[in-house]
Amino acid sequence: KKLAEGGLGIIYLGKLWKKIDVAIKLLKSNDQDEEFEQEVSLLSSLRHDNIVTFYGICMSDDAKYMITEFVEKGSLDKALYKSRIGEVSMSIQKKMSI
Repeated sequence: KKLAEGGLGIIYLGKLWKKIDVAIKLLKSNDQDEEFEQEVSLLSSLRHDNIVTFYGICMSDDAKYMITEFVEKGSLDKALYKSRIGEVSMSIQKKMSI
């Protein structure tokens, strides 16, 4: 199931070991290899309750995928900057505390 499309790629919902919901990011283009590798390097080195768990990558000649923990409420970017019509946007103090 397609969840979103971001700067680096398309994000899908998937299953790991048939039971864990994961986010699968498909790299849009091989022109973004360096950015993809930087994101993988950063995520694989971080361990914190408030940062998604990095599970790994899959690579073939024509595609690269990054697999991370699925966060049901959506991305941090969406929570901080993209309120829906009728919703009150989050205060700057609240955003800074996150």
